[in-house]
Amino acid sequence: MSTQAMTKQLRLLSVLVFAFLCATNAEAQVVRGKVRDGDGAPVLGAFVALNDSAGAQRAAGLTGADGGFVLKAPYNGKFVVRAELIGHKTATQTVVTPAVDLNLVLTFQPIALDAVEVGKDKQCTKETAVALQTQRLWDEVRKALRVASWTEKNGPGFSTRAYQRRLHPNSLKIRSEQNTIGRSSDRPFQAVSLDTLEKYGFARNVGDSTSYFGPDADVLLSDLFVNTHCFGVSFGHHETAGLIGLTFKPLKKDRRVEVNGTLWLDPRTSALKYIEYYFTPPPLGFSNENLKGRTNFLRMPNGAWIVSSWFMRLPVAQRSTRSLGLAEISEVGAEIVDLHR
Repeated sequence: MSTQAMTKQLRLLSVLVFAFLCATNAEAQVVRGKVRDGDGAPVLGAFVALNDSAGAQRAAGLTGADGGFVLKAPYNGKFVVRAELIGHKTATQTVVTPAVDLNLVLTFQPIALDAVEVGKDKQCTKETAVALQTQRLWDEVRKALRVASWTEKNGPGFSTRAYQRRLHPNSLKIRSEQNTIGRSSDRPFQAVSLDTLEKYGFARNVGDSTSYFGPDADVLLSDLFVNTHCFGVSFGHHETAGLIGLTFKPLKKDRRVEVNGTLWLDPRTSALKYIEYYFTPPPLGFSNENLKGRTNFLRMPNGAWIVSSWFMRLPVAQRSTRSLGLAEISEVGAEIVDLHR
């Protein structure tokens, strides 16, 4: 055999060995199992995450119709598998890869509204005690937000209808409207980045104009948002009758624009319905209750959570000889009209 032929065979052998090692290593890093309810039935749409020893999420996914999940760890080692579903107690299990035939059980856990405990954050407790149900509500909200964030980054592409409207300041009657149909392969709604939020807040001046931003799932889940806002419980009335709200407001006032508002849930199912928020200080100093933002959430049949629609309303001022008046309201928003896969 010639030297050239031997070299080719050695290269081929090296490639085969490398492929075998990669395949073996990939299989060794797989974490596989099923999620069931308290009666032993498979749970569809549970969010299962693989966290490392530092608590960082390394892989995640939704369970199928048989309750099954398959996660691929980035390396061999010890991990914590976390399964959660709205309205159920979270289940965790520590594993060392490879790990197969795991069985996690989610038991129903309704929202409790009786026990109250003083919170640890002194800045918040100067005004009100932090209730145990506040933490319970926040736990449920985070479940939906985590899945919404994951779905937007890993889920289907979206067809959206974006619009710009001019509204009557009091009746909200539409005076004019422009629509745009488009397709988004990524996220249908994206708010301010955490870097921008930390530096400028929820509004940023660019030249003679000011851009306002609403909070999305990643912002609401961030330590930056949680550590700078107080949370409480509110019971709905009128439009929100029958719902229970997790309220939030900024800890302190500074020169940056902040948001306060409410995340509304269905107490029977713990499902997150929508978030409603207001800017503080209000844009141009107008305190009209119609000047607000709203983001609606929807749970898909497979358990995925998505932002189904959103809008933000800002003032359009009109200066007279004596004062600045609210001429009309500018509303920008969008809604998902189709999922591509």
